[in-house]
Amino acid sequence: MDEKIYSIPPGDIILKKNLPRYRITAQKVKDLAISIKEKGQLQPIIITDNNELIIGGRRLAACLILQQNVLCRYKAGLSDFELRELEIEENIQREDLSPAEYALAVKDLHKIKIALHGQAQSGKEGGWRLEDTAEMIGKTKGSVINHLKIADTIDDFPELKKCKTQKEIVKAEKAITKLLHRVKASEEYENTVTEEYPKLYLGDAYEVMEKLEDKSIDLILTDPLYGIQADKDAIAIGGVTGGLTNSGFRYKDSKNPIKEYEKMAPLFYKKTKDNGHLYLFHAFEYFTSLYEIFKKEGWIPYFRPIMWIKATSGASHNPQYWPTSCYECIFFCRKNDSKLTKEGQPNWIQVDKVHSSKRTHEAEKPIDLLTNLIERTSLPGHVILDPFAGSGSSLIAGLKMQMLPIGIDYDELCYKTMQSNILKFKEGEKDGYY
Repeated sequence: MDEKIYSIPPGDIILKKNLPRYRITAQKVKDLAISIKEKGQLQPIIITDNNELIIGGRRLAACLILQQNVLCRYKAGLSDFELRELEIEENIQREDLSPAEYALAVKDLHKIKIALHGQAQSGKEGGWRLEDTAEMIGKTKGSVINHLKIADTIDDFPELKKCKTQKEIVKAEKAITKLLHRVKASEEYENTVTEEYPKLYLGDAYEVMEKLEDKSIDLILTDPLYGIQADKDAIAIGGVTGGLTNSGFRYKDSKNPIKEYEKMAPLFYKKTKDNGHLYLFHAFEYFTSLYEIFKKEGWIPYFRPIMWIKATSGASHNPQYWPTSCYECIFFCRKNDSKLTKEGQPNWIQVDKVHSSKRTHEAEKPIDLLTNLIERTSLPGHVILDPFAGSGSSLIAGLKMQMLPIGIDYDELCYKTMQSNILKFKEGEKDGYY
């Protein structure tokens, strides 16, 4: 029961050892001391009959600074649960709690109320509910649920107590969780027997893909022919267009790709997992067609292309009429259950193209570009497929990201080139190759 108010020296007050104070720091104690000196102590602290502090840690600290007696009243016969309940109920109403302190207080209060009143159960009367906690602290049920989630996050990652806002806590937790997922995936990759990867196939992409298990692919990253007459326009040996290129290949790129996209979309969808992703390099003029074709087959396309900025100056066969070409487009889409593994990335990537002296295929894409794309969607141990693999750069990027690559190409020279490049990568990785 409550007793009359009386004063005692602040040094006589005991902080209960097995009941740690919720508030970690006593903020603004000096300001409070000045206020008490000028106006007196308006609210007494609450103590037990053994002079153990229940409520009023800041008022006690202020009186210690002033070296004056502290006004008290006591409550007798309270359990540790009830003592904790009183402290939290007072502190949770304060505006100077940090977001972490507030969330932890809500969680503690909710747990204590359940311990005192029992857990509410569906179809039965009595027990403490989320709605009861919400009503008690003047918040919505949804707000209480969010605070409980934040408190669980802080329990898992105590360093997040330093965050100044709830948004910072949530953002930091997501980043830490994703990092832990990547570390776990990397460990699992190391324990996976990967001698069979990369898997390389010489043959028609569609025929080979039909033999692959349905819903077995995490990511398709591919660069099919653009259908922009590159075979006629590409600069070849001797400085002329068409013919044998410096990388040793002859282009065959005059075929309209629309029918190819119509074949790709359903087959790609069939072979990717429900949380799969797709990147497809393409000519800008075909973006709208790609969007509609893949959307029709169930894909969820990004409404604009990702832009690869490959140079600050480019080539144009009619520079007197048109700007030079300095970028390429990447069509990106996902399946219904997919999420990015790296959020907040821009829809453009600036990476220099592979120098002509180092290209083993005229359309070879830089490894840094491909790894940038991969890390946005994938984790170690994921299966990556390139059905138009060319020189195999996407497969090498996959190996660098600890993925399990599958490559297909119908051209025997491409097939041998990707074999050679992958062998060089495996043998020369420590020396900085690729």
